[in-house]
Amino acid sequence: MQEWLNKLKIAIAEEDIESIGQLFEKQLPKATQDELVQAAHLASEALALIEREKNTLAGTINKIKTAREFFKA
Repeated sequence: MQEWLNKLKIAIAEEDIESIGQLFEKQLPKATQDELVQAAHLASEALALIEREKNTLAGTINKIKTAREFFKA
């Protein structure tokens, strides 16, 4: 479990959403209570990162739509 936690920490630090997704697609290894608490905290951080990226992408899409409408006129 410690290896999984370390990989998740690295993926969060690097803001590597694809790696985060891959880690959560795999079955979690057996873990102690402390490791599960740490995993829950890291999962919360990962979710916050994904939400930020989603909002950034939505803003970019809106800018592209606005530019497209401008050039159509």
